[in-house]
Amino acid sequence: MSRAMTFSLTPQRPEIPEWGLSAVNPSFSEQNSMFEESLRRLEKQHGMKIMLDPVYTGNTIWPTDLLKIISNASFQLASILRRKTSIPITREWLTFWEIYSLSVLPELTSQLHKKNTDSADRSAARAKQRNETAKSIAVKAIVKSFIIRDDDLEATSALNRVILRAGAASGVSVTWDWLVTSGSNPTAAQLITISKDASRWVRPIEDTITSAVVRSWKNKINTSLKNPDIIVINRVPPGDVVNAIFAGLMSIGPGGTVIASLHEITGSLAACIHVFMQCFSKIELIYASADDKMFLCGMGYNSMLVSKHHKIIMQYCESLHCNQTPFTHEYLSGSFMQTVDMLLNINLTIQQHRYEFYDKILTINEHLQTSTGAKLFAGHTQEYLAGQYKDLSPGWIKATQFNFFE
Repeated sequence: MSRAMTFSLTPQRPEIPEWGLSAVNPSFSEQNSMFEESLRRLEKQHGMKIMLDPVYTGNTIWPTDLLKIISNASFQLASILRRKTSIPITREWLTFWEIYSLSVLPELTSQLHKKNTDSADRSAARAKQRNETAKSIAVKAIVKSFIIRDDDLEATSALNRVILRAGAASGVSVTWDWLVTSGSNPTAAQLITISKDASRWVRPIEDTITSAVVRSWKNKINTSLKNPDIIVINRVPPGDVVNAIFAGLMSIGPGGTVIASLHEITGSLAACIHVFMQCFSKIELIYASADDKMFLCGMGYNSMLVSKHHKIIMQYCESLHCNQTPFTHEYLSGSFMQTVDMLLNINLTIQQHRYEFYDKILTINEHLQTSTGAKLFAGHTQEYLAGQYKDLSPGWIKATQFNFFE
């Protein structure tokens, strides 16, 4: 897969939900359970004593050296990591660059270009009034961002490059103001990174993102950044994603972008996504090709949520919202069910892709175990894998506008 799969979630007409508290039919639990069962059957079919992870292929522990070799070969953008680049590049960095190139980059470039054009128009109008020649004015802008849980600064570093790219493309001189949070137990290496720019780091989160943490972030953002342009939610545990997304929605500035890394979709997350869908001019769920991860992206925040909605959302964040929604029971039967159906279809598509990924690895493993060529000829395995997993980096580089090679 040389390009990310992009699913549009933009509603035809945004609406304010009917707020309340009611349970939701856990359709996603059934779908996710069925997928896990299909993986267990796949393991038996190939005679493997292994637990294929249903949510993230990178979590699967391959028990043999051959399976590890095949798994490494399945990453079809590896040639990018082998080349010399002007900045440090990892697989996670590539994933964020891919997501940003499809969401933040076009949106921010458009906003900065409009700022530049508006400034030139105003300058021309003033010059015309005075019967003077219009002067070229250097346009400046500040882009503010808040990144949740980015201990290694992968998401932050990639975002920095996107902001520089948008500024250069629009002819605007951009100053970047940013804050980032770490996890509760950063490593020694991460602590060194944090200490180099301590003023940028918000205190580490606790084991869970409680309503108190949400309130703390919201206050910190309002006092330090004031209407941030970009909020990125990264590496948040599955049970905390809903609260983290709502923290982003209650803190983002008008016209801003919120991006959240997701795990498997649940009933409460579907409810959160439904609220998210009403709050932006463009909403997409993007399944990255650089890694087995999906991201919820909202561009152009419409300021639909006001203080009275924030109060209701905070109450919901304080509750144990497992398979519950912040909507009335009557509201659930309307447009929310359309959102659920859409997300079930997207979830199924991603699960099918993940199943095919696992099936191919196990099928190749069986072939190489019985292949005479693999036993007799040095290099046969690598040659065979190169034929099975073509290098997709040229198409990916073009699609994402990646140009950091030396």
